[in-house]
Amino acid sequence: MSIAAIIFAFIMPIVGLILAIIAKKNDPDDKLAKAAFIISIVIIAIGLVSSIGCAACTACAAASMEGGSYAAVLAL
Repeated sequence: MSIAAIIFAFIMPIVGLILAIIAKKNDPDDKLAKAAFIISIVIIAIGLVSSIGCAACTACAAASMEGGSYAAVLAL
């Protein structure tokens, strides 16, 4: 289970996180499950931060194309 968790941590981090939690419940001393848990959390966090940054950049670009100001976008 922990081997599948570590593989899915890179492919589909949410599935890897779920599998890591299940593997950790079955064997609390499993270091591979702990690694899969940490990798999944880090990849999910990086994805969220990059999505928020991309949304902010898109909003600023849209505001500048429409003749708006950046202050109006940042006020959201």
